[in-house]
Amino acid sequence: MATHVNKYAMRQRYVKLNYSLIDAQHSDDEEEEEEAVTPAMAAAAAAGLDARALSHMEEHDFAHVTRGGSGKTSQYLSVRNHILQQWNKDRSAVLPVETCLSSLPVDTADVVRQSHAWLSKHGAINYGALGGADILPPKPHTPPR
Repeated sequence: MATHVNKYAMRQRYVKLNYSLIDAQHSDDEEEEEEAVTPAMAAAAAAGLDARALSHMEEHDFAHVTRGGSGKTSQYLSVRNHILQQWNKDRSAVLPVETCLSSLPVDTADVVRQSHAWLSKHGAINYGALGGADILPPKPHTPPR
């Protein structure tokens, strides 16, 4: 007579672990100093970005910046954060690129234009502004005669 062998008898069951940090407590030994929130950090957070790092979409769209080294990356981040701060000051009006260009050094003009266009395209600035410069009514179509 054949005996029935359970071939799964020795397999370890996988335990579903709860990695939630909701109930985690900090010990008194770990005295971490909280970093003060700067206006750049607040403006970037309001736009859904990190003030100190490029997002994955930015890394993809600004590959030339990431290939340029840490100097180009930090220049881009400072320009981007400055634009976000300008927008955060008055969200009810459209922030034109000329305002950003006038408040930053001339040698960053290309980065300012690219960053402003990217932030506008992805809804980080000039979204829902009451100025309406970004939402022009369509011109009436006149058929050719």
